[in-house]
Amino acid sequence: MTIGSLLYSISIAIFIDPNNMAPGGVTGISILVNKLFPVLSTGTLVLIFNLPLLIWATIGLGFKFLAKTIYATLVTSVAITIFENPAVIPVEWYYKQDPLLAALFGGVIGGAGLALVLTRNATTGGTDIVARMVNKSFPHFSIGKLLMAVDGFVVLASAFVFHSVESPMYAIIVLFIYTKMIDAIMYITDSGTGKIMFIVTKQEYENSIKTEIFKKIDRSVTVFESRGGYSNADMITLMCAVKPNQVNTVYKIVNSVDSRAFTVVSDAHEVTGEGWREWSQRLD
Repeated sequence: MTIGSLLYSISIAIFIDPNNMAPGGVTGISILVNKLFPVLSTGTLVLIFNLPLLIWATIGLGFKFLAKTIYATLVTSVAITIFENPAVIPVEWYYKQDPLLAALFGGVIGGAGLALVLTRNATTGGTDIVARMVNKSFPHFSIGKLLMAVDGFVVLASAFVFHSVESPMYAIIVLFIYTKMIDAIMYITDSGTGKIMFIVTKQEYENSIKTEIFKKIDRSVTVFESRGGYSNADMITLMCAVKPNQVNTVYKIVNSVDSRAFTVVSDAHEVTGEGWREWSQRLD
């Protein structure tokens, strides 16, 4: 979590802030305010804007629930302040040559940092805290639309603050890369994500396919009785949750037993139970 907060701070201090990009959220608002009133550093403003949100959320959700987020927010705020200090980081280290490269590298490094923080069930504060509080009071409210509206407002405001049409364009690139990096890293590191395979085959092949799956990838199988809609023949459907790198092994197993089997593979964003994420982790 500390490494994630530091990576995110580096992306802001070295790539994003020096190139006049405000990629939404409290950090984006802090960058804009710092540009208008440069008395306080961006890192200090991040902490100032997050404090009332953290107090509000602590009252509503409890300190234990937010302890990691409070820690990540403090580390991020302090780190941004340190990294933006010319006495600590030489001025030539701030990348200002190509805004597009700054957006790409800032997005990759920052997205990786945010993902590492999120894998620890924490956030860097800001609009994520607002989302949790709103979701608690209004569970059916579209949090995605709320966050999109806030980020959209900040991104658009950057065009006026920086007097540049290109600033919001680069900020959108940063946001896009953030989401892609977070999705990719969360998917790879999360013990509760994988693939669901549905295998429709003849009943006589059930035991052969199940046994090979048990033996070769140590995964369990759930069996459903089914019937072909066109052939009207009695069939069985095997459902198996596997890791992405195990899909090809299952394909080979199925093909070796029944080359005419019908197989469907889909994403499983959350799998909880034996061999996957423990229930205690899911409910934490």
